[in-house]
Amino acid sequence: MGKENKVQKETSKKNMENKKIRVLLMEDDRIARIFYRDLFSKADDLEIMQETKCGEEALEYLKKNDPDLIMLDLGVQNGGLNGLHVGSKLKEIKQDIPIIVVTQYDCYYPHCESWANAYMIKEDIPEFLLPACRELMRTQKGYISKNILEPISNLTGHPFARKLSKAELRVANATTQGLSAGGVASRLGISINTVYNHLSTIYFKLQLPDNYRNQHELVRIMLSKMPDPVEKTSYAK
Repeated sequence: MGKENKVQKETSKKNMENKKIRVLLMEDDRIARIFYRDLFSKADDLEIMQETKCGEEALEYLKKNDPDLIMLDLGVQNGGLNGLHVGSKLKEIKQDIPIIVVTQYDCYYPHCESWANAYMIKEDIPEFLLPACRELMRTQKGYISKNILEPISNLTGHPFARKLSKAELRVANATTQGLSAGGVASRLGISINTVYNHLSTIYFKLQLPDNYRNQHELVRIMLSKMPDPVEKTSYAK
């Protein structure tokens, strides 16, 4: 019996090692789907389980099937739901299945942060998509494209950083790059009123006097106390 159990365990382990990671793809562009098919065909451990062209189709498929990973394009416009709206609904159906967002825009990351396990700009896909899928399944660490991660990380060593939320850090960082409130709103994909609300909170948390509560003073304070550059990783901790 002991020998049989040992054989069964070894067989089960081998089957798990040989099992491919099955990916549900949500992409409405035919050329993009062809590209993904070709990319995944080069991997022995990954496969596209199903292709869906719209949010409703992806939701219906997920109700009856269990992929290992979901990859969705935020730009999908077929049907009544785009990629940004369907992501949270996918999580509601199968909350344990990780989601990788692929998009050509970096400004939507704050809107996906609550449900997306990884966020990848399309220019990163040829080099990083397959490794990111493996890393996410192996360690649960999600990939975040560097041009999104670095602005978040730039101020994390700042003396005031611990007082600010992630959203406030993004606004503060964009402000230090010389952007107006409107420019910050456009960069981060939020309303200008939201930017002003965050700035007001930042001024309060940094205890700036009323006559110093402006973006120019915030830039001066932040840049005068910026930490030395640190090595960054593209994988979220």
